[in-house]
Amino acid sequence: MTFTLFDNNSCNGNVLATDTNVALAGGKALSSTFTTPNAGGLFSYLAHYNGDANYPAHDAACEPFQVNAVQGAGRITGGGSIFDTVDGVPNTRITHGFELRCTPNDRRQSLEINWAGGNNFHLEKIINSVVCFDDPTLQPPPPPNTVFDTYAGNTLFNGHTGYHGFGYAVGTGICNKLPATIYFILVDAGEPGTSDVAEYHITGGCTLNVGPAFLDKGNHQFHKS
Repeated sequence: MTFTLFDNNSCNGNVLATDTNVALAGGKALSSTFTTPNAGGLFSYLAHYNGDANYPAHDAACEPFQVNAVQGAGRITGGGSIFDTVDGVPNTRITHGFELRCTPNDRRQSLEINWAGGNNFHLEKIINSVVCFDDPTLQPPPPPNTVFDTYAGNTLFNGHTGYHGFGYAVGTGICNKLPATIYFILVDAGEPGTSDVAEYHITGGCTLNVGPAFLDKGNHQFHKS
């Protein structure tokens, strides 16, 4: 058997490592030699049966996976606007501003979202794991002195992942004066901010499902501390 580790979730392109000639034992082959970058990201591995006198060579199904690397000292700041369909109205403008820490229990978390009709969400606290990491599919690399470009989490929303297959950071707050929960992902894809991404799903006191969408105006910026 041959095992190949890729730096993406599709089992093609750049190869990070290859483990060759792994012997079958009891009809199984195990590889334990792979390591992934400390900053985490999206990866995949492919198992290939090399063939023998009885069975032809064959690839197994591609196995994608995500490695999450949390940085306690990191934070992301910024704001801007995206456009999406809200309550059946296309091209609705949604604005946001934030300063968020990669440590979920840090009390200095702030996020405000506003959209048509006077709707407003205000974050009070993060309630689920936050994952800050470098998405290897994004270029350019993270800003100087930082190692991350994506603020996300491990939680699914209604059974699905978000931007680039990542889980969501989850927080609670107030929307239109009622308790609400938000699932969200924020991306810093370099300057001038037009490739930065926001995705929000709010339930409870209001409902908002927008993104992932590129910023129309504004900028997201990761910082080392």
